[in-house]
Order: sequence, then structure tokens, then C-alpha cells
Amino acid sequence: MAAIEVGPGHATRSHISPITALTLQCRYDVSALKTAALDGAITEELAQARELATALKISGTPGFVARGTIIRGMAPSDRRLAAAATSLPTIEASNAE
Repeated sequence: MAAIEVGPGHATRSHISPITALTLQCRYDVSALKTAALDGAITEELAQARELATALKISGTPGFVARGTIIRGMAPSDRRLAAAATSLPTIEASNAE
């Protein structure tokens, strides 16, 4: 990875984590993101999402849930759009290629 400017001087990927390197490349405020990640409201929202995923037996990504339809695994956009358009609950296994 090419050097990333971090204030005075440079840092390479070996000196910072990959997520921090990407964050800096995108010119995001790393400190603000770290503060937000530790916010209790965000932690609670993530806990609720994990609880829902466990209840729906969703154990990995990708996955898509819309209007009662659960598609596990990678799925083409037309399949996701069809799931979003229906109101009948179903559970499908992805057969994406």
C-alpha cells in the first residue's frame, strides 16, 4: 500500500490498522468515528440487531431481509427486488452463481 499522509510525515499500512488506513484515505475523522462506535446507543442498536439475527437464524453475511422474506447468502439484485415487492413471508436459500 502506498504511504498515506497523516499530519506531518507519513504512515504506512504496517504502522496503522487497515481500517484506520481506509478511514484516513477517505478523509474521515478517525477520532470522531471511534467516539461514535463507543456510544451506548450504537452499542444497544448492534445488540438488538444481533438478537434479531439470532432469532431469525441468520448467522453470516450477506443476507437480505425484506417484508417477511429472508434470503441467506449472495443473491442477484432482481431476486432482492422481488423479495422487497412481496408481502408473503418466505425463507429461501440463495442459489446465486
